[in-house]
Amino acid sequence: MFPDRTHSFIIGLGMNLTVERQGIRVPGIFWNWHLTVPFTSTVSWMIDEDGNYFFNTRGDSPTDTHFRSDLKSSVNFLVWPSLSFAPTCEYFLYENKVRGIWFWEGQASIQMNLRFDFWNKRSWTRKVKYAPAKS
Repeated sequence: MFPDRTHSFIIGLGMNLTVERQGIRVPGIFWNWHLTVPFTSTVSWMIDEDGNYFFNTRGDSPTDTHFRSDLKSSVNFLVWPSLSFAPTCEYFLYENKVRGIWFWEGQASIQMNLRFDFWNKRSWTRKVKYAPAKS
């Protein structure tokens, strides 16, 4: 059902390395969700997360993922209907199999979103300040 994979690489001065690994099943739980909480007509809080939890199986290696989660939280401020900005925090969590070593990373950023319709005939200033045309 799963094909065998054999890859050969030449490393350095005449060194030859062969990597052999059977095609493996990856049983686990996968999730992806999105939540928007509006505070006012111009301010909202958004949370996005996608992640995986893989069950232990025979033949796991330390490079296999056991748990992975990417969580993003932002507060969106609507400037005009086509323009918004959002201070954002993103967290990444990871655990490998076999040894159970955890890695996490966080970052803060500011995102700016501009929705623009190339096909209608309005001037660019009106496109930015007013909502896009409904199709």
